[in-house]
Amino acid sequence: MTAPAEPFPSLDQVLMYLALAAALPFAAWFLFERFAALMAKIITRFTGRNDPVVATVRGGREGMVGEEGVVRQPLDPRGKVFVRGELWDAVAEPGGGGGGELAAGDRVRVEDVEGLTLRVTPVTAPATETNDEPLSPATLSFTL
Repeated sequence: MTAPAEPFPSLDQVLMYLALAAALPFAAWFLFERFAALMAKIITRFTGRNDPVVATVRGGREGMVGEEGVVRQPLDPRGKVFVRGELWDAVAEPGGGGGGELAAGDRVRVEDVEGLTLRVTPVTAPATETNDEPLSPATLSFTL
């Protein structure tokens, strides 16, 4: 006659199962992380980008000064301008070369921000590509 089997596993078996339960997820995560790092290195090598893609976020007053926009409501000296996708109250800077009134459609540059009012001067040189119209889904495109 054979001896009956033990109803519970031995302490050695329990410890082995606990060690496997802890080690296997860690090993899987480690392999995934190494694979992702290798793929990132390969992609940067083939795309020629060695620098990380960093978005420069400029917000608040500092982000508005120097931006260009379009006059939407004539400035004599107060009116409305469209800058960075938003309609702002604006005041034409005295001595800005605009001769006082700025008509709708004129390009302006933000010189200062006072609360929710922009102080602007006319842009004399043709502007480089700026976004003075709201984006529509048809105009969005993404490039790497």
